[in-house]
Amino acid sequence: MKRIEAIHYFAREYLYLFINPNTKLSRLKSGFAERCADLGLENDNGKSFIEKYTEDAFYKSESLKLIIETVDNVDLLGSAIYSHWYYDINNPELFLSDQDRIWYMHAFSRLMEITDKVKDGADEKKDLSLNDDCFEYLICNEYNKTVFNKLCKALEEDIPNLRKSDLLTDVDNSQVQIYYLGLDRLTVHNGRDWFDEVYIKSEFDLDDYYDGNANLVLKRKAGCLYDENLVFGMKDHKNTQTSLLESCFMKHVRIVGIHGKTYSGYVDTYLPPQDNDGQEGIGINTGYWFDECDIRHIEIIE
Repeated sequence: MKRIEAIHYFAREYLYLFINPNTKLSRLKSGFAERCADLGLENDNGKSFIEKYTEDAFYKSESLKLIIETVDNVDLLGSAIYSHWYYDINNPELFLSDQDRIWYMHAFSRLMEITDKVKDGADEKKDLSLNDDCFEYLICNEYNKTVFNKLCKALEEDIPNLRKSDLLTDVDNSQVQIYYLGLDRLTVHNGRDWFDEVYIKSEFDLDDYYDGNANLVLKRKAGCLYDENLVFGMKDHKNTQTSLLESCFMKHVRIVGIHGKTYSGYVDTYLPPQDNDGQEGIGINTGYWFDECDIRHIEIIE
């Protein structure tokens, strides 16, 4: 992910934290300096900002409000925020006072605004255009807290230096867990947007951490692949050269999906993993397709 978008997400995250009156001081202290350093923001004790604007604007919310709409330099404002935070750390009696909280609201709101303009191409003088491409991994096709929690745990254990950020919960109980790897952002979603699904959106390729098969490995770790020990009607299946799904080809089967729904039909299509993104897949004549991750139980109907 390009640096400017990372700064935008940083500004949005901390704006909401400062708006929320229940945000604890420890949450605003922990990891803030590291985030700023990762984003290339410098702590110069406010020197650059004061030289361009005023000392009062650096320290006082009412003075910052007067000039904030004229601030259009991402690095200057970002470094002013970092420097102001550092000043607060050394003057804890000021941190999270009403006026101090308002100062951060003005600053982060403006930082969000100017980074959004740049990433949308409004500032063509700067080579800060963004690539909107990202990697997406569908893990489960329904809202599922257990799968969501297992998935988050797997990512945290498997990806070195993955930094956990906020867990966002909406009024409908949908969830988004935010992570960062350097400047790159990864989000795990549970039942958000138009569909109730558990999925990952990442600005780096997870296949690099899972031997080229992140989707299948993460589905298994999150508990979304069928368990071969629970397959019915396959006790006579002895040929290790033939997979369970391949042995169902050209037979009538009953399938229980991972969410409990039952399907029946004649298996008229089979694809091996090399032809189906690393997973076996079967199609039945009633119009349904199943990758192995979609199946909890399968039985051949004699």
